[in-house]
Parts: sequence; structure tokens; C-alpha cells
Amino acid sequence: MAIAIIFTLIVIGFLLVFGYQQISQWFIFQNQVQVMKVINDLEDTAKMTLDKSEGSTDTYTVKIPEAAGICFVDPKSPEKRIYTRDKTAQNWNPENIAHVKTLIKNHGYNIFYFTDGGSKLDGFEMSGVSPGKTGGTSDNFCVKNGMKVKFTNVGLYVEARPA
Repeated sequence: MAIAIIFTLIVIGFLLVFGYQQISQWFIFQNQVQVMKVINDLEDTAKMTLDKSEGSTDTYTVKIPEAAGICFVDPKSPEKRIYTRDKTAQNWNPENIAHVKTLIKNHGYNIFYFTDGGSKLDGFEMSGVSPGKTGGTSDNFCVKNGMKVKFTNVGLYVEARPA
């Protein structure tokens, strides 16, 4: 009996030591899958808005993990955009702007997402979508869990803004 208990404790110890990394990677992967599903839903909503008449709007509520975010960026003007105190979650302020500019230049990305508090940043191109503009300046923005994105058909493309 004592040998079985010792053997069980050794096996549990090995699982805790070597299995923790795999379990952590599984949760990170789940977060990325959830964010990508929401991005696909956002793209579908944008396409539906573009199919409607000019001036039509649709709103989408983002449901992603707490440590994740989705950002809408004008590839022609990817510089950071800082919002007022009550809207800081919308800030587009990548720590490594050179990396972002490289992704934009090489791939034309206008949507970026981050998971796990910013440890993973990647992007892709969502055709026909651009962040709104104020006075000629692009209103690059990010959304987090529970925030809304408003899409407006402006003719040839859909304008995205935080709602």
C-alpha cells in the first residue's frame, strides 16, 4: 500500500512539473481561437453593412478573453492614438510600432489582435473596413471584452468606430 501511495505521488509530481507548460499553452491557444472567431464575426458584420445602403449602420458586441483586444488601424497612418481618461481601453499604442509597421508594409494588415495582455500581437487584412477619421486623422482604436464596434456604410467601404 505504501509503495502505491509513493508511486502515485511521484506520478502526480511529474504531471505537475512537466504538464504545467502544456496546460498553459492549451489555454493560450483557446484564447487565440476565441479572438479569431470574433474577428471573423466582425468581418461578416462589416460585409453585411457594406451590402446595405449608404449610411446604414450595424453594431457588434465583442466577447473575447479579458486579457485580449482587437484593434482597427489605418495602414496609411498606423501611429498611436490615445483617447481620454474614460476611454483608455480604446488606446492604440503598440509598444513595438516598428514591428507593426513591418506587418502593415509587408502584408497590408489593418486589423491587429493581441492576447495574454499583449504578449502575442498579430494582424491580418479585413478588406473594405477602415477606422473612422476626425479632421483628416485616422481614429485607430482597440476594443476589449464587452465593448461595441459600430460599422457605418460610407459608400465604397465600411467605417469602424467604437460604439
